[in-house]
Amino acid sequence: MKIIGDPSGDFASQIVQVVAQTCEVSFEAVSYSERKYGKWISVTVEAPVINAEMLYRIYENVDKDPRVKFKF
Repeated sequence: MKIIGDPSGDFASQIVQVVAQTCEVSFEAVSYSERKYGKWISVTVEAPVINAEMLYRIYENVDKDPRVKFKF
C-alpha cells in the first residue's frame, strides 16, 4: 500500500509502526520505502496482510494520523 502525507516528525517510521502493530508483527517484518516530493512524503509499505479485514483495519488505523492525506 502507499500512504502519502505531511513529512513532519518521523512520518515514515511512525506509519510503518502502525502497520506492524495492526498486523501483529515486529517493525522489522514490514518492508517499506519512502520518497519525498516537495511538501509531501510517500511511504510504500509491504506488510503481511492475511485477509481483507486486516487491510481495512490498517486503513482505519493509518487514518487516525492527521498527517495522512491519501492512501491506496
